[in-house]
Amino acid sequence: MQSVSNLPRHSRLSELDGIRACAIILVLIWHYFVYQISVPTHTFFAYAIVPLRTTWSGVDLFFVLSGFLIGGIIIDNRSSSNFFMTFYIRRTCRIIPLYFLLLAIFTVVTALHLSDNNWLFGQGNQTSSFRFDSALSLVSYATFTQNFIMGYHDLFGPNWLEVTWSLAVEEQFYLLVPFIIVFFSRRWMLAILFCLIAISPLARWAVGGLGAYVYPFCRADAILMGVLSAVAVRHPMWHARSELWRRVLFWQMIILLSFTAAYFTWRQPGIGGTAIHFVFACLYSTFLLWVVASLGRREVSWLRLGVLRWLGERSYGVYLLHQGVSGIMHTYFLGDESPKIYSWFSASITLLSLLVTMFLADLSFRFFESVFLRLGHDFKYRARDVAVSEALAVLRT
Repeated sequence: MQSVSNLPRHSRLSELDGIRACAIILVLIWHYFVYQISVPTHTFFAYAIVPLRTTWSGVDLFFVLSGFLIGGIIIDNRSSSNFFMTFYIRRTCRIIPLYFLLLAIFTVVTALHLSDNNWLFGQGNQTSSFRFDSALSLVSYATFTQNFIMGYHDLFGPNWLEVTWSLAVEEQFYLLVPFIIVFFSRRWMLAILFCLIAISPLARWAVGGLGAYVYPFCRADAILMGVLSAVAVRHPMWHARSELWRRVLFWQMIILLSFTAAYFTWRQPGIGGTAIHFVFACLYSTFLLWVVASLGRREVSWLRLGVLRWLGERSYGVYLLHQGVSGIMHTYFLGDESPKIYSWFSASITLLSLLVTMFLADLSFRFFESVFLRLGHDFKYRARDVAVSEALAVLRT
């Protein structure tokens, strides 16, 4: 596997920030519009929002992109003499600071009973009366195992921290994927990845309920398809026939989009469905590969728009903060147990929540996250001794 000439190892691709922005936009549409609004069935408006019924798949796009980026980092640096130390320090600097700040604020507020609002603190209908310190322990959040607790109790827990299940899934894969890529030959690595992808839909069918949505072995297909995409773009055949791949991927993307649109027009599958997440994993990995194959072309120039790049860079903060901000705003102005849109004023509160979320995410990125990101990048991958690298290459063949 070779480094990809059109994927610079030490520069940031604007198109990938644009894809990250697309993912967070889908999440925001789902939580801030589709999930909040209630419309009468068999009306024009009900049919008009049918295309938005797929926006919960924004997390699937995040998974595919994360697998692609992390897989690429591992492949490009797996021969480094300090690979594991540098890799995990950098991931810690990216994920931990803002996550633990949010967790600390939530813990202090709940411990001091600074609010008696049910929706914000997991005591209302949204969480079946399970309190933070009983249904979802602080230890589970601190160890990124809350997704297992959520699946076991079949509830998301406090809405402030509901979205953190996906971070737990990614962290669990960070413990697995590096070892598969570093210590197995290319043939065995691909065999393992394909097996885990194939098992994932079967696991969702066997588990059912919320567990099918939040357990890592039930969500392996999206993340590992991203990893496979990283492997694919580093293969010599990718460069030899890049124009052919671009055309094939485009038509494959059109077919998958058409199938998804027809399927969701016909019925509304729930999250955690056996097949639908696999379809989205295929769709989004195809989209990602098509973008990479089209770098520098007019077709993907929209992904380099400044507003998308800005949002993509701040997407982590937006993702972690948007539910808590929405709950606070709707509670403060409307006294609602959970955010909902039922009037022009409530819609304006949702819009205000969006603006506040963006403002806080920008502050976080500029003055908090960036400090730790720079700290993480102070740790460099070091080249391994040539003899050691050649011995490892032999073991992987």
